[in-house]
Amino acid sequence: MAHYEGGRLKASASLLPQLAQILNLSLAKLLWLPTRRTAKRGPASRLEQQIDTIRQMPMTKQKFVSEMLDNVIGKTE
Repeated sequence: MAHYEGGRLKASASLLPQLAQILNLSLAKLLWLPTRRTAKRGPASRLEQQIDTIRQMPMTKQKFVSEMLDNVIGKTE
């Protein structure tokens, strides 16, 4: 799994529906596709731009940012 998260290995497109089902996600969510509810006209907000930037980071950096946000928001697991 670390090889996929680190970008050293790529999942075959034919495996994506199965992976989405195993992870209990829609294919759109697995691929980080925008949904109709979040789509809006006009330029993206600063927060939306930051989220898009985070999505492009390696998984280790995404996890770090997520943990930082959890600490700021006050959410603990």
